[in-house]
Amino acid sequence: MVPTSNIVTLIFIILIGLTVLIGPAVYLIKKQKCGLRTFFYGLLAFVASNLFLVGWVGNLILNTTALNTWFNGKSVYYKIVFLALLIGIFEETAKYLVFKKSMIGELTNDYESLMYGAGHVSVSLFKDFIYVMIQLLIVYFVINTGDTSNLKEDAVPTYLGIVPEFFWGVLIVYVFKVIYQTALSVIVWFSVKKSKLEWFIGTIIGHVIAEVLCISIIGDPGSSGLKVTMTEGITKDAVWPMIGTFAYVVLLCVIAMYIFKRNRTEDKKAKKM
Repeated sequence: MVPTSNIVTLIFIILIGLTVLIGPAVYLIKKQKCGLRTFFYGLLAFVASNLFLVGWVGNLILNTTALNTWFNGKSVYYKIVFLALLIGIFEETAKYLVFKKSMIGELTNDYESLMYGAGHVSVSLFKDFIYVMIQLLIVYFVINTGDTSNLKEDAVPTYLGIVPEFFWGVLIVYVFKVIYQTALSVIVWFSVKKSKLEWFIGTIIGHVIAEVLCISIIGDPGSSGLKVTMTEGITKDAVWPMIGTFAYVVLLCVIAMYIFKRNRTEDKKAKKM
């Protein structure tokens, strides 16, 4: 039987995830007169830049025999930095192009930058976190019915061994992702609005650093194993990476807030939904 504490914690985590997914968009529509269309701009741009371009280009390059051999002879962090660089370049460029081309005449309500960020991060938040947690919750209910015939026999002990602290560790990582993605969206927005190319370049660098830091929380791809584990939750090895990532995310937020307050306009024209 799966402990009731695991099920209750998982349900609570899923509700928090759904709140983070939907809450900001609802607030921005109701209070800041943002358009739902901007949310979908961010959503579609993420799909195009991350799921298609990063996945396709990354696989194409890493499957090249010479490069694959080179990466295999190096520390695994070379590959991590390479993939983080692809993510940073493609995702931030997608934001820049959307603001520059699709929304060039709509840069009046600066809160739309937050709405775009909410849409941009929604795909990853749902696909990689909320959906996975919902699947796990279903598995928990199946195990507690006693009928595990549809589950792999060796998988049941693994599910039963998951501690609630693991859910909190993963949630923390995705909250970090939501925050820094939104902060970077704000900076890219104003880089277009104020013609500050250096700000845009800075977001690519900032994104790469954030990706590497988040990977350092989720786990060490080397032989030492995961820092946030299913059986131990948040381990001692995860504490300092979490503190460092938290400090970095706060720094990105401070920069984004400074840019927002110094450059925003008061004209908050409502967009058509």
